[in-house]
Formats: sequence, C-alpha cells, structure tokens
Amino acid sequence: MVNGKIRWTWRMEYVNLEKCSKNFDNQQVLKEISYSFFAGGYCISGENGSGKSTLLKMMMGLILPDTGCVTVIGEKSENLSSSVKAQIGYMFSSDRTLYYKLTARENLEMIGSIYGLKGNHLKDRVSKVLQLVELEDNKKYIETYSTGMKKRLMLARAILYNPKVIFLDEPYSGLDERGCHLLTETLENEVSKGKCVIVVSHQLEYIPSNWKLLSMKKGELCSGL
Repeated sequence: MVNGKIRWTWRMEYVNLEKCSKNFDNQQVLKEISYSFFAGGYCISGENGSGKSTLLKMMMGLILPDTGCVTVIGEKSENLSSSVKAQIGYMFSSDRTLYYKLTARENLEMIGSIYGLKGNHLKDRVSKVLQLVELEDNKKYIETYSTGMKKRLMLARAILYNPKVIFLDEPYSGLDERGCHLLTETLENEVSKGKCVIVVSHQLEYIPSNWKLLSMKKGELCSGL
C-alpha cells in the first residue's frame, strides 16, 4: 500500500507449461508438466533420459506437446510470431549453429542482421558481446577454434540481439574453469536485466545460489533436487 492506495505488482510470465505431455515410440517422456517461468535464473537438472532436453525444445517451440499447451511471452508455441521468436535466445550443446568458414565477428554480424540489427548498432553490439566472451581479437575461422572457444561464441550468439528469454542446453560442457565462470557471470548479468534464463545442466557447482533449481525425474518436473 502506497499513500493509502493499493499497488498491484504484476510479474511477467515468460514461459508457461500447462499439463504438457510428450511420447516417443509409445514411451511417455514428459508427464503432464505444469510450470510458469518468470524473470530470473532457472536450472533444470536430472539423469540422462529424464526428459530435460525434450522439455527445453518444447519450451522453445521446436517440438510440440502431444497434450497440453506451451505459451512463450503470451503466444502459443505452435504459432509463435516473428516478433516473439526474435525475443528468444538459445545455446545448444552442439555447435551446429556456427558457420565454420567465417570468423567470430562474421558469424555474429550475419546472425545480428537476421534479427534486425543494422549499421553501427550491429557493429557495436557484436564488438560488445565478443568482448564479454573474450574473443574480440580473434580473427581466425571457426573451424580452427577449440571446443571452449566455440562454446563462448555460442554464448555470444545467444545474447547478441538482446532476447528476453534465453534457453541453454548443457552450456558448461567443454568449457574450462575460466570459461565456466565467464558463462555464469554473463548469465547473471542477463538475469539482472529482468530476463528469463533457463539452463539445462548437471554441473550445478556453477549455478548461482539464488537461482531456482528444478529437476526432471521420470518425465516429471520437480522443485529442488
């Protein structure tokens, strides 16, 4: 209450799952999952085959639930508009999203232009994120990069166009100690801007203590470990 008047606080619901289930080859992988993700950091852990990556892809709209509904920034996942898609950043465990015959800067400039960044704004933004991941001075083709360097470039790609929701699948895999801490610092900075960051990872030692920890167990999403 402020000056005798009630102030309502509204929290933006970035991703919402409502009784979402998914089957593959007659085997139920996800079982009626319901959960809402707001601004903040989230980490989903679980054993191999528990459904973590399937859930992440479902939230991104890459696969659809057999039953239930997924909404991302207010839109159903099966029909996301281009404006909502432009608010989704991602970092997969694979480096297949990179162009091996281009430099880091060329990779990011291409991606940035696809997402509407232009001119000096594009160049400035590319320079900033390359500096964040400590690749600003590297002018070699991506095919020469180590696994860790590719991972850092994938991180730069995920945050380049300033998305509101960022999905990351096993982002710490292949990074050395310095790279892991750099990743955590970068994601914490994104969370501080009011974004929703959702990480699938088994390397919980790098997850900030103030993040929400979730676990997948036999196709069900549970709070805590």
